[in-house]
Amino acid sequence: MENANTVSCQWQKDGFPLDFDKGEYYASEEGEYLVLLYDSLSGCQAQTNSLQVFEIMPPDNSISYEKKNPLCDRDTLVLLSGAPSATYNWYKDGELLILETQSSLKVFKDGNYSLKVIDENNCSAFSNDISLDFLSNPIPPIQQDVNFLSTLMYDNIQWYKYNIPIDQAQGQVYMVDESGFYHVEVLYPNGCTASSREKQVCVPYPEISVNRNVLTASPGESYQWFYGADTIYGATSQVYEAQLSGFYSVDITLSDACVSRSEEIEVCYPIPEIEIEPNNVLKASLGLSYQWYLNNEPIPNAIARLYVVYLEGEYKVELEDLNNCISFSDPVFMQGTDIEDYLSSQMKVYPNPFNDEISLKLPENFELKSVLKISNALGVVVYEKTIHSASENINLSMLKEGFYIATIENSSQKLEFILVKNSR
Repeated sequence: MENANTVSCQWQKDGFPLDFDKGEYYASEEGEYLVLLYDSLSGCQAQTNSLQVFEIMPPDNSISYEKKNPLCDRDTLVLLSGAPSATYNWYKDGELLILETQSSLKVFKDGNYSLKVIDENNCSAFSNDISLDFLSNPIPPIQQDVNFLSTLMYDNIQWYKYNIPIDQAQGQVYMVDESGFYHVEVLYPNGCTASSREKQVCVPYPEISVNRNVLTASPGESYQWFYGADTIYGATSQVYEAQLSGFYSVDITLSDACVSRSEEIEVCYPIPEIEIEPNNVLKASLGLSYQWYLNNEPIPNAIARLYVVYLEGEYKVELEDLNNCISFSDPVFMQGTDIEDYLSSQMKVYPNPFNDEISLKLPENFELKSVLKISNALGVVVYEKTIHSASENINLSMLKEGFYIATIENSSQKLEFILVKNSR
């Protein structure tokens, strides 16, 4: 064949002619292919060798999974590839999951999932996207108040003990009458159910009674005391004497082996003390703030370290110590006093309580040129004046409201009395 332009061809498949006479043929089906050649110039014919073409099927790109209705938070779906042996590339929202190379994928989050499989012939195929939407299913909270358990308000509630539903326990609050492990299960309107964490409740509930800094646990078989979150090593008896300000609790083991922890209780140490000074003055131990009480009722504006008793009754002080711990002193019983009666036997001061000015009249035979000193509740001298006459008017407008201790003293005589400045 000297001139290829005179040569024509005829393609055949499985012995049958194909309607195609070009030099290249793209086979789309399996079969045995050959070409018949004819030279119109010389009249010669020739046949090529045959070529067997096989069709290789792409890998199975199907994904199967067991559908759940409803599909809820914390559920897990397992997606399975239909390809028995291949390389697996899993995708979530179009992003390759680099570590997921097995034939199955555990899914527990919303998203669009797909799979690319590559077989041994290096043929690949992509699956269709599988869209998964997990319904909201919050875990219900469970709270304990002594032997009462409670949760939020739900339409459908069921309480369990040792994973067994409790008969007629479908309310928001459940009263525990036996030691055990309890939880609550709720059903949401979307059909999802959720269970709370399990909580051990011991009956009777552990409690702490306090007497000053001595803590006593309710009866049990064994004890372990805690300071905050720290175990107090060796503190394993029913009674514990606190030596530090802070929060204390105790684990109590009952005879049925139930173990639970009491509520924390705050202890202040050292305990606030009250000293009884002359002239019915009460003095609290040093602290940051004070509130005095009479017969368990707070006394208005009684917030200084010193307090002058007028009325008979039981007094105590609530004190914030230097560690910001707040506690009460032991009560003290005081007889009433009358400042005017007390002063009348020695001197005259009026008005008392006063607003801005007082009138002072010294007793007879009291030496003049004595020194008047006025101190606040902390003992700090806030006013000082030399007295030159038996009667004087003294301007004290610069003083703040509250109680003051006044002294008039000379080389051989001393008077001490209480001044009270009114609030404006």
